[in-house]
Amino acid sequence: MAKWVGTLAPTIVYGGYGSSALILGLGALCSVFDLAYIALLWRARRRATV
Repeated sequence: MAKWVGTLAPTIVYGGYGSSALILGLGALCSVFDLAYIALLWRARRRATV
């Protein structure tokens, strides 16, 4: 989750407030992959304990 927040914060600052469409788009894409990674880790951890 820390990686996701670390990617999201500069995306909001430079993409949202700085009005950079490129940074906003790349940050959104990275957020999608970060969330997928978090979900996969959560799923693997849950399966390991069962």
